[in-house]
Amino acid sequence: MRAVVLALPLSLACALLHADRADACGGLFCATASPSPVDQQAERVLFEVNDDLSVTATVEVKYQGDPSAFSWIIPVSATPSFIETGSASVFQLLDAATRPSFIAPQQDFSECDAPGMGPGGFACEERMLEMPVPPPSDQVPTSGGGVVVTEYPNVGPYTDIILVEGEDPSEIVSFLNDNGYLVTESMRPIFEEYSSEAQRFLAVQLQPSAEAKDIVPIRFHCPAPGPVIPLRLTQVAAAPEMGIVVFIAGAQRYRPALASGFSELLVPPEDVHIDNQGRNNYFPLISKLIDDLGGLGFVTQRAQPGAQVLPLLNNIFLGTEDEEAARTELTRLFTERPYLTRMYSRMSGHEMVVDPVFEPSEGGDVDGSIDLSGQTVQMCGDEGDTPPCGLLYCGNIDACATTELGDGCACNGSRTARASTAPDGTPTVSCVPTSYDFVGGVSMQGCDGVDCGEGVCFPQNGSATCRCAEGAAAVVDGNNPALVRCVAAIMAYGPEQLTWPVQPGAPATQQACSGNRGRAGGLLSLALLFGSALALRVRRRRH
Repeated sequence: MRAVVLALPLSLACALLHADRADACGGLFCATASPSPVDQQAERVLFEVNDDLSVTATVEVKYQGDPSAFSWIIPVSATPSFIETGSASVFQLLDAATRPSFIAPQQDFSECDAPGMGPGGFACEERMLEMPVPPPSDQVPTSGGGVVVTEYPNVGPYTDIILVEGEDPSEIVSFLNDNGYLVTESMRPIFEEYSSEAQRFLAVQLQPSAEAKDIVPIRFHCPAPGPVIPLRLTQVAAAPEMGIVVFIAGAQRYRPALASGFSELLVPPEDVHIDNQGRNNYFPLISKLIDDLGGLGFVTQRAQPGAQVLPLLNNIFLGTEDEEAARTELTRLFTERPYLTRMYSRMSGHEMVVDPVFEPSEGGDVDGSIDLSGQTVQMCGDEGDTPPCGLLYCGNIDACATTELGDGCACNGSRTARASTAPDGTPTVSCVPTSYDFVGGVSMQGCDGVDCGEGVCFPQNGSATCRCAEGAAAVVDGNNPALVRCVAAIMAYGPEQLTWPVQPGAPATQQACSGNRGRAGGLLSLALLFGSALALRVRRRRH
């Protein structure tokens, strides 16, 4: 039995979703290149909208762990006419060429000892941009109890590629469990919901000789119209604040369909900030903006004719074996489908309760730039540094708190702190609901040996998390970045702090707590209610 269902699905009306390391400019603001916010952890999917409105989807599958435990399931609304492997280099080229870029703010060196140098002595150095099968045939439907199974030939490292359909959801779940896929009781309602919508399930496993490093994108064509992402099943294995990059190549710009409940966003440039070390609040700000919409939103990062995207590939060099083939594939793509839309979102599993549908948009071009030229960064001194909790988003009902070990999360009473990975690949912490659990104790990492410090361990959806005591906040465990630890909090801030409302170096608005213990929970709720960036004293008094 496979220990995990790896559902990073993304359905088109058939649909479905690794990103390698990517370094842009070596300095903060370069004359030859614009700094770009890079999400190295995001899931990426490419939809090609054909002339008949059918969709060809390529999804980049991310997986780390035991290859024998790998499985991938995605709901589809029509039988794929072919399934093949895709190219990771296509995603790397497309991502690097279209990611948003900053028009740099003004730099004030008046407080610096050496003009042109900021803290740590960084300057502007150039660095090369390092980015980190024939169609199957003879599909033969077979019967497996109360289900109909369509088998596809093996492609690349993948085997046992099947499409499962049937009228009885229980029969489908039983078939999957009997054939090496783990569907727990808590997952069953999701499968039942998709089955009631006449969805089918495309299931894939790795060949016995394959390793996790052999995993490549999966590409398939569905005759049903329209790009759709089946987030309801994605929630089973989603990491906190998971980044999702959606590319749609078609005849025109695309946007989330209002009928699906999702909204289209543009990031307000006035809320984006960069400090004098090159750190910026772009990704945590997006998390907050999406949460403000109940998790139902996508940011349009770029929308342009493909003819304007192709020249951007000229300055990108991968060094991969199939790089030239990938460039040829993108030339073909934009010849046949002349317009590209890039959208981005950040969601946690508990927010993935609706499947976003995408539809044509009459909106104009979006060039991908974020103009910060109206801002000025003090390159030396505290005024140019990030304010406390200016880079960490814990959740829309949670607080970010400063500690002696750095910023951490003081989660709401109904939530628990979990280790996760930030867009730049570094360990971070997030708050997730205690009720979010699809594993149900199966293959769960227990709490034995886990030290939460000033908190208690709580097993949640296969991970050991920490519920911190009052007056404490969770930070990444210095001995094990896959875990968090609760330590004494000093100051707590609401999510509005992400817009850097308090000038660095200026005292934050404070409200002292009476008694020997801070009451961060009650006071913070007032701060969130009024939308302020209230800083709360939560340090315990020492006796």
